[in-house]
Amino acid sequence: RDGCVSRTDGMVLGAQGAAAPIRNAAGRAIAAIVAIGLTWRFHPNLGAHLHDVTEAAQDLSDALVGGPSSVASARHNHSRKGRGA
Repeated sequence: RDGCVSRTDGMVLGAQGAAAPIRNAAGRAIAAIVAIGLTWRFHPNLGAHLHDVTEAAQDLSDALVGGPSSVASARHNHSRKGRGA
């Protein structure tokens, strides 16, 4: 329902992950994006990781269906930040 999920110590003790679906034009999940890390490093920033994974999944979904041009402009703005802009 929230568009993302997190799991701690599910399959591997000491690991935590966050995942969000990549959707097609019909809204059906066709893939997922996942971030996994050591629990002691991942957990303190869980909210940020969930946000980033969800945002990345939405960007990929938009790109697959020819969605908002904001995906391209967001990438452009992000790459400029790394160059001191």
